[in-house]
Order: sequence, then C-alpha cells, then structure tokens
Amino acid sequence: MREKYLQDLEKSEDTIRRFKHDYLNLLASLRESAQSSRDKALLEELADYSNTEINDPNLWKYKSLNHINNHALKGLIIDKLDRMNARKISYSLECAQEITDLPAEVKLFDLIRVIGIALDNAIEESELLLQETGDAGWVRIDIMLYQAQPQELEFVVKNRCSQGNKIKLNEIAQKGISSKTGHKGYGLANVHEIQDKYENMYIEYGISDDYFTFSMAVS
Repeated sequence: MREKYLQDLEKSEDTIRRFKHDYLNLLASLRESAQSSRDKALLEELADYSNTEINDPNLWKYKSLNHINNHALKGLIIDKLDRMNARKISYSLECAQEITDLPAEVKLFDLIRVIGIALDNAIEESELLLQETGDAGWVRIDIMLYQAQPQELEFVVKNRCSQGNKIKLNEIAQKGISSKTGHKGYGLANVHEIQDKYENMYIEYGISDDYFTFSMAVS
C-alpha cells in the first residue's frame, strides 16, 4: 500500500504543480481581456474559487516529496509529516532539487537516525509550545533538504522554541541533559556519536529569534 502511494505521489505532484502554474497564468490573462462587467464578475469569482481550491493545504501537504528518490528517507519524512499533521503543527517542506544518490561514505541507517532525531526534537518542542500557548498559528517547523550534487546532502530543520534563554548549547549534546521536562536527553548526544564516526559530516545548531535551528551537511 505504501509503495503504491509513493508511486502515485511521484506521478501526480509535478503534474499538479505545472497545471497550477499554467492555469493561474491563463486566468490572469482572461481577467485582463474580459470586456463586460458580468464577465469580470464571473472571472473574479472563478479566481477566488481557484485560489481556495488549488491552495488547499491538504492538497499540498506532501509537496516536494517526489524529489526524494530514496525510499527509506522519503518514508521517514512522510512519517514525521503525518505526525505533524495529526498534532496540528504548521510546517513547510522545501526540497526543490532531486535527491538522488545519498552520501555513500555514511551508512544510510546513521543518516536516517540523525535526521529522525532532529525532526523528533522539533516535533516534541512544538507539542510543548502548543500546550503552553495554544497558539497554533505561532508554532511551526520548517524543513529543508538540498543536494547540490550526488553524494552530498544538506538538511536543515527550524522550530519555534520557548526555552531559548534556558537552553545551554554547550550542554544539551551531553547524555542525560535536556531542556525538556522528563526527557532523558539522549537525542543530540547520539547525534554527536554518529557525527564522530565521519569526517565528512558537519552538524551545527543554534538559537535565534525564538527559533532553534539544526543543520547537517555531508560532503
């Protein structure tokens, strides 16, 4: 079932994007050429309807996934996006380039673990924020995947955080230390253990403007 879903997704998403682009351009040209007031009213009504329907978040909730050509990585991202949707966490996913050959020198399982830990931390912090503030419009997660060329990969995840002044960046990567109440704090410690295995894996994180940003680059 999952394989069928992925195949359908890959086939349809680019088609939908091209249709949206061409259709909205056509609509704009028709609006300019309309002569009668009734034509103009109908076109404006159609424009409003089209913007509502085509920009439906449910239609685009897996946008860019068809550019991820590794099933293990794509499956992980789908699982985390499903979790965000289920918890009503706003998010964006940017993956404009094709992700083809993942870095061969890094074990796929290690790569998946690092990305999974980073996304889990972002989701957990977002869940806490939703409980604290109840402001679903403020809480959000932004994800970016980028591959300049085969065997390279960049991954960035940003999430709103409420504990910016409490988090000590030099401590949260140590085992047993976490900014989350009741959390054992093994996530980023595990990330650094994985990073130490590879000379070509670079990991950074920091806090700015109420956002915690985690970035990984493998070259």
